[in-house]
Amino acid sequence: MEGLLLMEKDNILAMTMGSFLSADTFDVQFEKAAEGYDGAYAVINREFARHLHDKYPNLKWLNREDDLGLDGLRQAKLSYYPDRLIEKSWACLKEDGYEC
Repeated sequence: MEGLLLMEKDNILAMTMGSFLSADTFDVQFEKAAEGYDGAYAVINREFARHLHDKYPNLKWLNREDDLGLDGLRQAKLSYYPDRLIEKSWACLKEDGYEC
């Protein structure tokens, strides 16, 4: 896991963490920002991407994970002009007792 904090004096305004999925793909697993700080999500996202790019020059992809179908998260994700979006699917074996 690797992360970044956005701070103002002693106050944490935003934080993010993630880890490598492969040699060229980093998975941003979560971002959180304090309420009332407009732009905190955009800044932590931009600075983490910049940090990762500088630290890992061979990094090619940032996986922003699932937007949960929420309009605000989807709009934020699309604002970064992703190369591609992959539809999430679920599968289970009925013989294992799961209801699909």
